[in-house]
Order: sequence, then structure tokens, then C-alpha cells
Amino acid sequence: MNYFVEVLSLKPKNDINEIVKQMGVKPVTAPIRSKAAVARFLNKLWNMLVIPCKVGKGDTLFLQYPFKKFFGIACFMAHLRGAKVITLIHDLGSFRRHKLTVEQENRRLMQSDVLIVHNPNMEKFVVDHGYTHPTITLDLFDYLSSAQPMPRKAPEAGKRWRVTFAGNLSQRRNNFLYELDPLIGQHWQMELYGHGMTEADCAPFKNIHFHGSLPEDRLVSELDAEFGLVWGGDSATDCVGDWGVYLGYNNPHKTSFSMRAGLPVIIWSKAAMADFVRKNGVGLTVDSLADIEPLLAKLTAEEYQTMHQKALQLGKLVQDGHFTKVALQKAYEC
Repeated sequence: MNYFVEVLSLKPKNDINEIVKQMGVKPVTAPIRSKAAVARFLNKLWNMLVIPCKVGKGDTLFLQYPFKKFFGIACFMAHLRGAKVITLIHDLGSFRRHKLTVEQENRRLMQSDVLIVHNPNMEKFVVDHGYTHPTITLDLFDYLSSAQPMPRKAPEAGKRWRVTFAGNLSQRRNNFLYELDPLIGQHWQMELYGHGMTEADCAPFKNIHFHGSLPEDRLVSELDAEFGLVWGGDSATDCVGDWGVYLGYNNPHKTSFSMRAGLPVIIWSKAAMADFVRKNGVGLTVDSLADIEPLLAKLTAEEYQTMHQKALQLGKLVQDGHFTKVALQKAYEC
């Protein structure tokens, strides 16, 4: 029997919860809904202690990581009964938050019998730092939404391409946004959606427009642009800083959202997902955001429409949970 620990969290983990349920995987514990810290801690601890009452020899337990301090307990309880543990990584804490070293995190991950990692770059990273159990690559996070993507086409003559960035817009997290305006030429403009910025912050910019924050489902159906930007960190000319460097190893949820919205992407050429974008023909890769201007200046309507249609095709797959289902099935077979 296949089980999983259901944790109510942000959209990426909640989507995985729904997809594994579609696969017939059974929740081994009840999701924790209390917001009180002490109650949540006690509920989590109790959920871990009941794992041996549910799983047995030959079963599998699926976990989503990070799972904080309870990850080791969950693995121990499953192994106590002879069950196999499969873990899907969302984030590596040693990369961004630095609350533990790479070696400490890898020792924690070694408690899982199989890892589902984002891509070959992340796979090489964990293996190079000591992970010796089987690994499976996800390729792209799935993105569930009932919304319908809007049709997209190249801008009419005399109008500019619109490139969008949705998410955390704060200068601390994405300083590159505050350096970007001088690099934007006459063929495109930037549209921002999210939190961490105000209209006053955006007022000095000539080529950047702030639209506030929208719920994720509304973004899929209402975000009116031609490209989604996948970039991060401190600089507009290279992905540097913790959040920028991390693009070399992770699969940003922005890419999945863009595919679900039928929105081709512009992504850092050294990002772990750049090869996926090139292979599937769903966007452009750039070394610097200054490279966007000459690329869009010569992009034809026909070339754009081909990218849009391929993004829509991938959007149908992420809506169906395709990438999670394939990766998890491979993990079961390890």
C-alpha cells in the first residue's frame, strides 16, 4: 500500500497532495488545520507516532521536503515497520536559508530511500555531496488550476512586447527589478504582479508597471502579457546572490505557472531549467536582461505563436499532474 503525509501548506505542496490522491495514495495522517503553535506541534508529533500503526512491510511512505524537524521521525517510524520512504524535494534549505550546512542536510536526506529532485543539476549536487540512494528527476512542477488561460499573440505593429514577473517584488528578495528600467529598450516593457512593492516604489520607472497582487487562479486567466520572466537575485545582468544562484539548481514554480497560463518564458541561460525551455521550445534564454531587447526586436509573430502553442501543450500536462505522476511511479519501481 502507498501512503503519504498530507501537510497543508503553500500551493506547490497542496498541488502535490491532490495529485498523489488522484493516484490512489492514502493519507497516513490527518492534515493539521490549527494555527496555534503548541497545538500544531503536538498534532504533528502525534501524527508521526501513529505512522507505524498504518504502514507495514512492503508499503511506501511519500513525504514532501522540507518537513522540518519531523522528517527524521517520519522516516524512522516508516523504516521501523519495513516500509520504504520516497521524498520529493521542494527546497534545499542549505542553499537559501543557510540554517544547516549542505552536509547536515544531506545526512537528513539520506534517511529517505529514494529522492525525487528537480532536475539533473540538483541530482548531481546531492550525489556529489554524499547522497547514495536512488534519485529521480521531476523535470517540471505541476500546477493545478481550474482557470482557463487566455489566448496570446504577438503585439500589433507599433506596440511593445509585455514581459511579466509575478511573486515577491521586494528589493531584498529581487533587487534586480530595481536595476532593470535602464536596460529596457523600445521593444518591450515589464509588468509586475505581486507583493513587496508599492506604486510609489514603481513610480520612478519609465518601462515598468506595477499591477498589485492577484490570486493565482486569476493570474492564469487574466495576466495579459506575452512572456513570463524567470530570473532572481541581486543583479539584472547576471543571476547572483542566494536567490539568483539557486536558479542553477531548482525548478522555479514561476515556470510551471507560465506553462499553465500558456505563457512562454524568458529565463537565465545558466538556470537549471534553461535546457528544458530550449528542448521544448517554450521560450528564450538570456545571459543578461539587457539581451531581451535585441531578441524581441527580431522575434516574429509566427515564432511567438509556435512558442505559445507549445506552452499550452505543457500547460495541459501540468494541469493533469503528469510530471509528479511519472516521477512517483518511477520512484515506486526503484
